[in-house]
Amino acid sequence: KASGLYNSVSFIKIMFKIICKNFLSNSSEIAAFRYFSTKVDLHFVNSLLPTSNDFEASEVLQELLQNVPDLQDCPSHMWKRTFHVFQNHGFQIKNIINMISKYPNLLQCRESQVDNALELWRNYQFGEHLEIMLKEAPSLIEVSESHLINCIPKLESYVGTKRKVSKVLMRCPNVVFENWANVEQKLNYLMNNMKIEIPEIIKSSALKRTLPEIKCRHIFLQRLGIFEIRKGNSSGELSKKNPNLSTITDTTDYLFAKEIANITYEEFAVFKKLYQKEFEKNDEDDEGDDIDEDDV
Repeated sequence: KASGLYNSVSFIKIMFKIICKNFLSNSSEIAAFRYFSTKVDLHFVNSLLPTSNDFEASEVLQELLQNVPDLQDCPSHMWKRTFHVFQNHGFQIKNIINMISKYPNLLQCRESQVDNALELWRNYQFGEHLEIMLKEAPSLIEVSESHLINCIPKLESYVGTKRKVSKVLMRCPNVVFENWANVEQKLNYLMNNMKIEIPEIIKSSALKRTLPEIKCRHIFLQRLGIFEIRKGNSSGELSKKNPNLSTITDTTDYLFAKEIANITYEEFAVFKKLYQKEFEKNDEDDEGDDIDEDDV
């Protein structure tokens, strides 16, 4: 009996190996089967749209619901409300779907909230750039009036035009939500310490980073001799071998270490920890200086 049981178990193991082998050899077919078997029903998709004869919009929404299944749980009235309010402001259905894919919280916004936000943005006279900006960074719909008042004129004074402001916000929508003092510190560091020109800042996502993150990568490259400022040049002209800003700030830690700094990720991770301690110590020293000045 024990021998029979052993043989049965062995047979099951062999069959399991055969099934696994066949499974792996047919992985592409299985992936295709899985894709079509989980495809969201078109009737359900069309029930969320304001019109059922927009086949292009149906396909785009079907793909979104398939890629982000949680969105299928959102009530149909929220979808229709979102489509309705943005259509009233001239947005096309396909663009609205793309905005939702980037920022699902749009479905939670009330009509009055969207109306008021768009009215606020139009007061700053972005013209045709407003719709382009909101399509790229739909989270900007939720910005408060006080943040707009505090940010837009000041940012424009740095970059020069509304069009350039819109380009910054498309890449770095966080700028308009942040405390302006933090944004200004980052701009000043990029311009004064790294000697980066405004056009290069606009083309990058550097302002998405915190100031310590920007400093950490800049100082790391400086210590490696990869990022240099020519000595004896009153304008602080950048060395031609310097990597451009977007490659410094718009990459993951792994890619930054491997492709920009030419070291291992582990080496950069160690430096980050050491720099964090150094940064915290400098912060404490600055706070101590402030206390001493107050005592005087």
